[in-house]
Amino acid sequence: MSEVFRNKPVDSRFESSIDSLASRVGCSQEDKSKIKGRIASLLGEYREIMPVGEFDSFIRYINKPSLRRFTISVGPNMEDTGLPIARKQSWDRLSKHLVKLRRDGHIAFSQRPASTLPFRLVSEAIQEGSLEIDGHARILDLCGAPGNKTFNICHLPDVEKVTAVINDGNSSRLGRVRERLAEFQFKSDREEDCYSRKLNDGRDVTIYLSNHDATDPEQVDQMASNYFGGELPNVVIADVFCPGDGRIIENPEVAIRYNKLVYKSGLVQSGILENAIDVAASCPYGVVAYSTCSVSPFFNEGVVSKVLKSEDVFCHNSSFDNVNLFPALHEKYHELKPDGRVRGVRTYPHKMGTGFFCSLISKGDY
Repeated sequence: MSEVFRNKPVDSRFESSIDSLASRVGCSQEDKSKIKGRIASLLGEYREIMPVGEFDSFIRYINKPSLRRFTISVGPNMEDTGLPIARKQSWDRLSKHLVKLRRDGHIAFSQRPASTLPFRLVSEAIQEGSLEIDGHARILDLCGAPGNKTFNICHLPDVEKVTAVINDGNSSRLGRVRERLAEFQFKSDREEDCYSRKLNDGRDVTIYLSNHDATDPEQVDQMASNYFGGELPNVVIADVFCPGDGRIIENPEVAIRYNKLVYKSGLVQSGILENAIDVAASCPYGVVAYSTCSVSPFFNEGVVSKVLKSEDVFCHNSSFDNVNLFPALHEKYHELKPDGRVRGVRTYPHKMGTGFFCSLISKGDY
């Protein structure tokens, strides 16, 4: 890993970035000092983790964020771009453009560029031959609302048919997924909570919505057994709950939640990932895309390292070439088995719209 800021003294730019973020949090003046303390603590962790040059860039971006980075996804095509944060008319034009694309039959939406990483890494694994789909992508998205990652993965290469389950333990969040499926012109079977359509490239897509607890292995097994016509999912998405600290620039209030949650050290996330791996292992060439919108090693490399203690679990290599991506952190941040290594990619808010981590994991002989 590159040299880090571990012992570098705080300077005026660091202090001004704290003030800038705190000014966006609505609260009393009395609470403002507490919030500044929590933001300073979180930025201090960024300082420990990020390479020196990147931390400089990150601080400059906080003090002058002119554009909000996002990706326009139109089927398999993704264009990384940005719009001025304060210009409402720019966002209105984008909304109208997306509506037109949907009317033309496209699954079109905007999202943070980092959120496309599960799709990009799974696509890379297919193209390099380490993942075989055999024409039918069977996707189980364990923490799926609002559905962006499943909508992306519906466009995996070399696929003729997609069957997907978007699950979320919070039933109210599934309402937004239903709205989006209607926007994307899916036909609905409300009784089965099932939605289907043929995409512009001819592939048939069927999506089921599910409200189960992803931390319960029996419920996860039930989802895997009930929705795929006697087959099993070959792609499991575990985009797990986390403090969301990767969104610090967009929403500084995450610093408050981060301080309360980080010391749980990813126990819930580890359980979800273990369930996902067990399901994926039941299918030849099954893979789990584990991801978070956090920069914390507790929720990223630390969680992955726990499952690597099982001898037959491994991380896929990623050769994804992008100047905005960085490799998983080294061993000093987490416990690893002697012959294993956490592999994955991470990015930061000033690079791809949010801090994000993604790792592809499988179990068994390949």
